[in-house]
Amino acid sequence: MKTFPKVSIIVPVYNVDKYLIKCIESVLAQTFTDFELILIDDGSTDNSTNICDEFQIKDNRIKVFHKKNGGVSSARNTGLDKAKGECICFIDADDWVEVEFLRDLIKTSNSIVSDLHILTSVLYDFQDYRNIIKTPTYSKTEYSNNEIIKLLIETIFFTTGDGGCWSKLFNRNLINLDNQRFILNNAAYEDTLFTFQYLSKCDSVVVNKGAHYHYMHRNAESLSTTIHPYTNYLDSGKNGLKILDTLKNKYQLSVNNTFYTMGVTKFLNIVNYSIFSLYASPSTYTQEQRFSLLKTLLEVDKKYKQLYNPKNIKQKIINRILRFGIVKIADALFILLFKIAAKVK
Repeated sequence: MKTFPKVSIIVPVYNVDKYLIKCIESVLAQTFTDFELILIDDGSTDNSTNICDEFQIKDNRIKVFHKKNGGVSSARNTGLDKAKGECICFIDADDWVEVEFLRDLIKTSNSIVSDLHILTSVLYDFQDYRNIIKTPTYSKTEYSNNEIIKLLIETIFFTTGDGGCWSKLFNRNLINLDNQRFILNNAAYEDTLFTFQYLSKCDSVVVNKGAHYHYMHRNAESLSTTIHPYTNYLDSGKNGLKILDTLKNKYQLSVNNTFYTMGVTKFLNIVNYSIFSLYASPSTYTQEQRFSLLKTLLEVDKKYKQLYNPKNIKQKIINRILRFGIVKIADALFILLFKIAAKVK
């Protein structure tokens, strides 16, 4: 007798009472019904807590867990700890999915679920009712072993970013193989890092056609619009480079491999974004903190500088200043540049 669902859907919830009902109802309307919906109330102070509890009473597929506020990564990790399904799916509480989302996501050419399933398209909804569909180019419907590198390049994973954990189906056993979890206290690109780390363990990926996930842009209310402490960007970028090197070694790639050079640029951009976070208000930090960051950036740049190829003009300027190699000069220049930028605004 089957006791566990096929899919565990994890939804982190924090002060989203204006959007939560639509999100939950969209999940409950799925044509594929073998799932559990795990709502992690991350210490909400609005009506989100009551909404979760009310829906749990209405449908026995819903499991609600209340916890002290710890951020989206902490909430998702709690969901992973509680999940019983064979597969894991993440949905943000201010997003919603169409009725065929799970059906099309889980489809496979055989009865075996691959390590990762991806839907080809995501709908980006804006508050002015505009709707944009992003569809990366996939040359195949199934990828295995070192072909996964090809998939990452084709989807422009390292530039426009198809690295979010939404619109994907993960194998729970593979996640738990090394007890993989989202990085805590580090909400900068946390879902990209999770997906990237997970892909480093995959042997097979299935790509199915469909555009059923609605990613909502809520301006300041959205999870994706937050400016994080500079240490978060620094840690995220360095972790990304570490995973990148793991993949390079796993598939015995050369340092000039397109995948590797694109990855270096992606994650060095994230590392360097710590500059924007810190120097936007440099007086908040001591000279020692600023110098420590710049020394770290110089060390990282030294290791990867031959491979780094920034396209953004701001990233190019940061890179040029760092290449001087003198911390005091770099610090003075960054303070000056951000003062000028603030006046121009």
